[in-house]
Amino acid sequence: MKKVLILGSSGSIGVNTLNVIRNFPDKFEVAALTVNSRIDILEEQVNEFKPVLVAIKDEKAAKIFRQKIGNKCTVLSGTDGLIKAAAEADYDILIGAMVGFAGLAPTIEAVKRGKRIALANKETLVV
Repeated sequence: MKKVLILGSSGSIGVNTLNVIRNFPDKFEVAALTVNSRIDILEEQVNEFKPVLVAIKDEKAAKIFRQKIGNKCTVLSGTDGLIKAAAEADYDILIGAMVGFAGLAPTIEAVKRGKRIALANKETLVV
């Protein structure tokens, strides 16, 4: 069983990654999810996949999400929250599906930890 952290779970690549995980529950488990601000989608994902940890870049959205979700999972926020998710969560594979440079620092943390990286954005490679 491989544990997966998805940077950008509310975008098309993140959603499609979760579809694969849904189809292979004996092979993959969602360890952590991150989004920029789309907490409506994140709430559905948390209810279905039950990650231990989520990180929301937008601080205001994170505050609202904490009130909605209760104690279902740990909620981190801001850029530091994204980095902390990659630095501290228990996962085997990081899926880098965030738009732009937001996924760079968390990806570097995963590399430092020796994690397997699956990049789906070019910005992380270009920098």
